Amino acid sequence: MTFLDEPPDPYQAGWLAVPTGLAETLFKQNETLNTEPWLAAGASQVEPTIWEVTLRADVKFHNGELMDASKVKGSLDLAF
Repeated sequence: MTFLDEPPDPYQAGWLAVPTGLAETLFKQNETLNTEPWLAAGASQVEPTIWEVTLRADVKFHNGELMDASKVKGSLDLAF
């Protein structure tokens, strides 16, 4: 895995995180390449460019903190 200066560039640093188990995603592709929820409980399209994602309530980080919308937003803000 590559470690870079802040903010991390997902094109440089993130490609290995998911397959090695260091990160998980809100959605994943199943065996038939259909998208299904993973850390998300589900999602609905509110407008053409806006999606509302419902998070699973049982997801915890390695330190025991619960995953919540503010933490997901912070992660997405770094990625995009």
